[in-house]
Amino acid sequence: MLKKAACGIQTNLVSVVLGTCPTHMEYSIDLLDDQQKNIADRANPSFTSKLGLQDTPYLRHGLDHLQSGVRCCSSSSSSSTRPCSGRKRYRPGEVKQLLRSLTSTAESALLEVHAKCQLEVQDPKHRYGKFLRAYHKEWNRIGQPEQDFFIWLDGASVDLQHIPFSALNAEVVRYIEDEDAQQKYLVEFKNGRLHRHGTDEFVTTGESGWIFVLKNNQLYASKKVTNSSPRFHHTSFLGGGRVQMAGIFMAVDGKITAIYPHSGHYRPRETNLLLLLLCLIDNGCDLHKAEVDMQRTMRVARDIRFCEGVQPEKGIAVKQPKMNSTYMWKWNEALDFLLSLRAWSESGACTEIRSRIMEKGH
Repeated sequence: MLKKAACGIQTNLVSVVLGTCPTHMEYSIDLLDDQQKNIADRANPSFTSKLGLQDTPYLRHGLDHLQSGVRCCSSSSSSSTRPCSGRKRYRPGEVKQLLRSLTSTAESALLEVHAKCQLEVQDPKHRYGKFLRAYHKEWNRIGQPEQDFFIWLDGASVDLQHIPFSALNAEVVRYIEDEDAQQKYLVEFKNGRLHRHGTDEFVTTGESGWIFVLKNNQLYASKKVTNSSPRFHHTSFLGGGRVQMAGIFMAVDGKITAIYPHSGHYRPRETNLLLLLLCLIDNGCDLHKAEVDMQRTMRVARDIRFCEGVQPEKGIAVKQPKMNSTYMWKWNEALDFLLSLRAWSESGACTEIRSRIMEKGH
């Protein structure tokens, strides 16, 4: 069982290294091109010998961590009813050491607002970024008059047909820059559960979940508001500042049930998700029912739907919301995989695998 589990995680690690999804693998290397074999067979460790990696320190270092991660997964899944809190599975000292390691490089790990949303941040009125981009496109089209986009925007009396200027001005996003006001959105950890700031009230998010950001290992969370103005987005909590992590979580009576690393404003990466999980464990958060959406990490493509175009025979491909393509893992399996991926990356195994594949002409 342990060997089979290790093969499965190994498959996932290699799929991430190669930029493919383990559920739709089409590797060109000969070991993995038989689509009739199951994942465990295709992930047989002999693939390392085909790449000439079986005796390298890179692989040994990564696999040592991978094997310990699998044992942790196996032991924790033996009882589905026993709470599996982070402090019972991972020693507090280890978690704090990992947190220090990640936060020591916090400057490089911090997420800035994505380039597509920078107009919203820079706008003194913080109007909705999607609408601002439409006007910015028009400004570029006519040769960038006034040199400053916002001076032109508020002085030129431009009115786009599909987004009237009145609609642009009506759609404002709240940006909280006052620190005291920001504190109101803090979520507190008490006895393994999430509480609203300054109260004993458990956080229960409902089916839509709450958006959140993590900064200085502190969690800020609230409902997302899009159907009224001012809107409330991920950038609202800290005035568009940099964060450690951003996403959505669901909770019932203070217990997290699902985590989605979804944020169009911040676009979190694997390191940010790992830091969040470690922070929750370090705060004794009850995660035994929690699942994590791994669709981005595992390169799972989002659903596409075709809408009717101008010409009936030609459809328009529309990418569906990320919530339509979730790829949920148990929290501990996600954590073990992210730790293994980090170990592989730090040891040089990821770079080594890619270079060996290139050497072989694949």
